[in-house]
Amino acid sequence: MTIVLSSLCRDDVGGGIRIAARVVERTAAQLALSVPGIGAPGTQVMGVGRQADFDRRPKLQAHIDGGAAYITIDCAIEYPRSIERTVDALRRVLTEQLVELTGVRVGRIDVRVRRVVAHLDAPRSLA
Repeated sequence: MTIVLSSLCRDDVGGGIRIAARVVERTAAQLALSVPGIGAPGTQVMGVGRQADFDRRPKLQAHIDGGAAYITIDCAIEYPRSIERTVDALRRVLTEQLVELTGVRVGRIDVRVRRVVAHLDAPRSLA
Protein backbone atom coordinates (compact mmCIF):
# COMPACT_ATOMS: atom_id res chain seq x y z
CA MET A 1 0.00 0.00 0.00
CA THR A 2 1.19 3.52 -0.75
CA ILE A 3 0.09 6.95 0.29
CA VAL A 4 0.04 10.02 -1.96
CA LEU A 5 1.26 13.09 -0.12
CA SER A 6 -0.25 16.17 -1.70
CA SER A 7 1.11 18.25 1.18
CA LEU A 8 4.65 17.65 -0.14
CA CYS A 9 3.81 18.50 -3.77
CA ARG A 10 4.65 21.88 -5.23
CA ASP A 11 2.10 23.52 -7.50
CA ASP A 12 4.77 25.10 -9.71
CA VAL A 13 6.42 21.75 -10.53
CA GLY A 14 3.55 19.28 -10.57
CA GLY A 15 3.70 15.56 -9.94
CA GLY A 16 3.14 13.64 -6.78
CA ILE A 17 4.97 11.78 -4.06
CA ARG A 18 4.01 8.22 -3.21
CA ILE A 19 5.37 6.63 -0.04
CA ALA A 20 5.07 2.88 0.46
CA ALA A 21 3.89 1.53 3.81
CA ARG A 22 7.19 -0.39 4.01
CA VAL A 23 9.10 2.92 3.98
CA VAL A 24 6.97 4.14 6.87
CA GLU A 25 7.57 0.85 8.73
CA ARG A 26 11.34 0.95 8.35
CA THR A 27 11.56 4.62 9.25
CA ALA A 28 9.41 4.08 12.35
CA ALA A 29 11.42 1.01 13.39
CA GLN A 30 14.68 2.96 13.12
CA LEU A 31 13.17 5.81 15.14
CA ALA A 32 12.02 3.29 17.76
CA LEU A 33 15.56 1.95 18.08
CA SER A 34 16.74 5.48 18.90
CA VAL A 35 14.63 5.47 22.08
CA PRO A 36 16.77 4.43 25.08
CA GLY A 37 15.75 1.05 26.45
CA ILE A 38 13.88 -0.15 23.33
CA GLY A 39 15.04 -3.19 21.37
CA ALA A 40 13.87 -6.18 19.39
CA PRO A 41 12.31 -9.09 21.23
CA GLY A 42 14.60 -12.06 20.82
CA THR A 43 13.77 -15.41 19.40
CA GLN A 44 14.08 -18.66 21.28
CA VAL A 45 13.81 -22.25 20.18
CA MET A 46 13.16 -24.72 22.99
CA GLY A 47 14.39 -22.19 25.55
CA VAL A 48 17.67 -21.47 23.76
CA GLY A 49 18.38 -18.09 22.20
CA ARG A 50 18.41 -14.41 22.95
CA GLN A 51 15.64 -12.89 25.01
CA ALA A 52 16.15 -9.46 23.43
CA ASP A 53 18.49 -7.62 21.10
CA PHE A 54 19.00 -3.94 21.90
CA ASP A 55 21.08 -3.45 18.75
CA ARG A 56 18.23 -4.49 16.42
CA ARG A 57 15.11 -2.61 15.44
CA PRO A 58 11.88 -3.79 17.07
CA LYS A 59 9.31 -5.60 14.93
CA LEU A 60 6.89 -3.11 13.51
CA GLN A 61 3.90 -3.12 11.16
CA ALA A 62 2.29 -0.03 9.67
CA HIS A 63 -1.07 0.14 7.97
CA ILE A 64 -1.90 3.33 6.11
CA ASP A 65 -5.51 4.44 6.00
CA GLY A 66 -6.95 7.86 5.27
CA GLY A 67 -3.52 9.49 5.10
CA ALA A 68 -2.42 8.26 8.54
CA ALA A 69 -0.18 5.45 9.71
CA TYR A 70 -1.56 2.93 12.20
CA ILE A 71 1.42 1.27 13.85
CA THR A 72 1.80 -1.93 15.83
CA ILE A 73 5.19 -2.45 17.43
CA ASP A 74 6.54 -5.54 19.22
CA CYS A 75 9.48 -4.65 21.41
CA ALA A 76 11.64 -5.50 24.38
CA ILE A 77 12.30 -3.01 27.15
CA GLU A 78 15.50 -2.88 29.11
CA TYR A 79 15.17 -3.65 32.81
CA PRO A 80 14.91 -1.71 35.17
CA ARG A 81 13.46 1.10 33.00
CA SER A 82 9.90 2.17 33.65
CA ILE A 83 7.68 0.53 31.05
CA GLU A 84 5.21 3.42 31.12
CA ARG A 85 7.86 6.14 30.67
CA THR A 86 9.70 4.17 27.99
CA VAL A 87 6.51 3.56 25.99
CA ASP A 88 5.53 7.24 26.37
CA ALA A 89 8.95 8.25 25.00
CA LEU A 90 8.54 5.79 22.13
CA ARG A 91 5.12 7.18 21.21
CA ARG A 92 6.40 10.76 21.45
CA VAL A 93 9.38 10.09 19.16
CA LEU A 94 7.25 8.26 16.59
CA THR A 95 4.46 10.84 16.60
CA GLU A 96 6.79 13.84 16.27
CA GLN A 97 9.53 12.54 14.01
CA LEU A 98 7.69 10.20 11.63
CA VAL A 99 5.59 13.03 10.20
CA GLU A 100 8.71 15.20 9.96
CA LEU A 101 10.69 12.53 8.06
CA THR A 102 7.97 10.99 5.89
CA GLY A 103 5.09 13.47 5.84
CA VAL A 104 2.77 10.74 7.14
CA ARG A 105 0.94 11.52 10.35
CA VAL A 106 0.44 8.88 13.02
CA GLY A 107 -3.15 7.85 13.67
CA ARG A 108 -2.47 5.25 16.35
CA ILE A 109 0.40 3.37 17.97
CA ASP A 110 -0.17 0.01 19.63
CA VAL A 111 2.84 -1.16 21.65
CA ARG A 112 3.20 -4.80 22.65
CA VAL A 113 5.98 -5.25 25.19
CA ARG A 114 7.07 -8.84 24.58
CA ARG A 115 9.96 -8.95 27.01
CA VAL A 116 11.56 -6.99 29.83
CA VAL A 117 15.22 -7.96 29.91
CA ALA A 118 18.35 -6.81 31.71
CA HIS A 119 20.68 -5.43 29.04
CA LEU A 120 23.87 -7.44 29.43
CA ASP A 121 26.08 -4.66 28.08
CA ALA A 122 24.78 -2.10 30.56
CA PRO A 123 27.10 -1.06 33.38
CA ARG A 124 26.31 -2.82 36.63
CA SER A 125 26.19 -1.19 40.01
CA LEU A 126 28.27 -2.68 42.80
CA ALA A 127 26.16 -1.05 45.49
